Amino acid sequence: MTKPEIKLTSPTQLKRLLDRHGVSLNKRLGQNFLVDENHLRRICQLADLDPDRRVLEIGAGAGTLTRALAELAGAVWTIEYDRHLLPVLAETLHGLDNVHLVHGDALALDLETLVSGGGRAARVVANLPYYITSPLLFKLLAGWRTWDRIVVMVQREVAERIVAAPGGKDYGALSVAVGLAGQARLMAHVPANAFFPRPDVSSSVVLIDLYQCPEQAIDREIFFALVRSAFRQRRKTLGNSLSAAKELGLSKHQVNAMLMNAGVDPARRAETLTVAEFKAIAQVVKSFQA
Repeated sequence: MTKPEIKLTSPTQLKRLLDRHGVSLNKRLGQNFLVDENHLRRICQLADLDPDRRVLEIGAGAGTLTRALAELAGAVWTIEYDRHLLPVLAETLHGLDNVHLVHGDALALDLETLVSGGGRAARVVANLPYYITSPLLFKLLAGWRTWDRIVVMVQREVAERIVAAPGGKDYGALSVAVGLAGQARLMAHVPANAFFPRPDVSSSVVLIDLYQCPEQAIDREIFFALVRSAFRQRRKTLGNSLSAAKELGLSKHQVNAMLMNAGVDPARRAETLTVAEFKAIAQVVKSFQA
């Protein structure tokens, strides 16, 4: 008689599975597992997968999303940082030959090499751990050569920053980075009771379609140094914040001259600038440093 498959969207069965393996979930690692079937189905629909598509998942957890992705994609690489969950995943992912479980830190791994080898672009689908959401997104956004779509569940306030337009309090360095790399849309809000254990915050699902031919003239190192410096002290004018940035090494006179050259008033604040204006400033800075 075959062993019945565990229903990972059942909090009762999920808790029983974790208890059997002696696993206590770590709040510090953001271990809140999705148990809502409707939201699980929605995430998979947004990923728009088929048997020729490769998928990268970050944060396998108990394998709930992993199993759903494996039914649709040709191959799934799923990363799990917590070694205590590996025996759980060995059980829940057993028999799924198209799933490749990787134990490691997603911030330290070469994610693009991990899923390389296919003809079509891969896709990223993940319930991102809250404590490393921003650095992970910055890393993923640099991978436009490897993937063309990112579908992530993040803390709601982070989602609002991702899709924010210039001029508002949510608009910041992450908004600009996403705007440089692709087009982001907030697709759904997910309540806390859709997870086990229930987190203290609500979540949202964001879809980012990456531009496949980003502008090559942009020096990304200069661009992001500029953006970080501009938003470091939001209340300062651009002229003051950029001239105070040690990583740029520019005097107040130089900064003002370059901003004017780029068609940007030095008296403006970072939150009012569009991605195109940041790109224009970065091009002027690059020409100055050449």
